[in-house]
Amino acid sequence: MDIVEIQYDQLESSTLKMLIEEFIMREGTDYGAVEMDLDQKISMVINQLKNGEAALMWDINLQSSNIVLKNNFNKQSTNTK
Repeated sequence: MDIVEIQYDQLESSTLKMLIEEFIMREGTDYGAVEMDLDQKISMVINQLKNGEAALMWDINLQSSNIVLKNNFNKQSTNTK
């Protein structure tokens, strides 16, 4: 499995926004008791990328990207070794 991290700030802002929107829609993530609109969810994911809680990953073999929480990615990485 060949996965590399892409620095979110290396992407065009429109590309990053598109990837985040796709991630939000795919994940159907629960953001707690308070409903959030799409812009709020995008801001939340950007903040997670900025503070290192999440990472933008590229799978070389599948030619696809994903946003993952770093602690989840680290757990998956150690389980596959």
